[in-house]
Amino acid sequence: MLLKENSSDFCVYEIIDESLFSDEPTRTHLYILKKTNYTTERAVSQIARSLGVPRKFIGYAGTKDKNAVTEQLISIKGTNKEKVENLELKDIELKFAGYSHHSLALGDLIGNRFEIVIKELSKIPENIPEQFIVPNYFDEQRFSTNNVQVGLSLIKKDFKGAVEQIAETDEDFRDGIKAHLEKQPNDFVGAFRLLPRKITLFYIHALQSKLFNDLLAKRIDGVSWKYSQGEFKFFKEVVNKKPFDKLPLIGYLSKLDEEDKKVLEQFDIVARNFLITSLPDLSLEGSEREAFLEVKNCKEISRTDDSITLSFELGKGSYATIVIKQILAMNGIKDD
Repeated sequence: MLLKENSSDFCVYEIIDESLFSDEPTRTHLYILKKTNYTTERAVSQIARSLGVPRKFIGYAGTKDKNAVTEQLISIKGTNKEKVENLELKDIELKFAGYSHHSLALGDLIGNRFEIVIKELSKIPENIPEQFIVPNYFDEQRFSTNNVQVGLSLIKKDFKGAVEQIAETDEDFRDGIKAHLEKQPNDFVGAFRLLPRKITLFYIHALQSKLFNDLLAKRIDGVSWKYSQGEFKFFKEVVNKKPFDKLPLIGYLSKLDEEDKKVLEQFDIVARNFLITSLPDLSLEGSEREAFLEVKNCKEISRTDDSITLSFELGKGSYATIVIKQILAMNGIKDD
């Protein structure tokens, strides 16, 4: 299986909550951002620099894949429509969409519609139901190179190990970390605080996501599918009803049964480790996540001898690549 050979093979369009819009002009303007080969955060940061406005003046409702063509709504305040629409940025387009009474924040959307080309298939799936249930795993995009290991180092209070791992792989912060440690060789907590909180939380969230995936996989008796952090389990057949509702995103207040605690034992940790007194902003109480999600309006757009193009709708915060793997699994296709 080959996904995202080209950015145009993976298209994402937000399904917007119309209540976000104001009927009257306001100081907060909404724009459709079309981007190619940008993360949402990098695209927004580029727009802020080009407009000469603080980054905090731009909001968005959801993050979108980097290696894709995506369209999403963003909010901008502190500038005018003409200046925004006259921006000339490579692989970024902005179109005025309306006004809003508040800046957008993560979660301010209904879901996303996807059009995806799946190539180099050993077999073309024939069973493509219009609606079905899939496990709500976090997929590879969540984890990057060593996010889980950095998160693990942080909750074990190994700040030296966390900083060294970040410096190895993140060119954006490497020089700043090195300069800080040259002045204060043992201040690893201080070096870590050089990173924006939104970035540092990614590491803890990556570990939470790995643990969530393991909790979910152990509850499904199905088709095994290996990935960088372990193994998914997918349904063998079409499922139309959620087996249960939610599972924990583990934090220091999470209540776990003995079986679930075994998932943490593989890392020699307990839920209480998510309380990080030296970096209290990174301490996570824990929450819950839907264990399954409903795929809607799934349909085949086209096919060739070894590829198929599919369209479907998915709720916010979920991974289209997981849907693709579930479709292949229930068609007896194992192209991981």
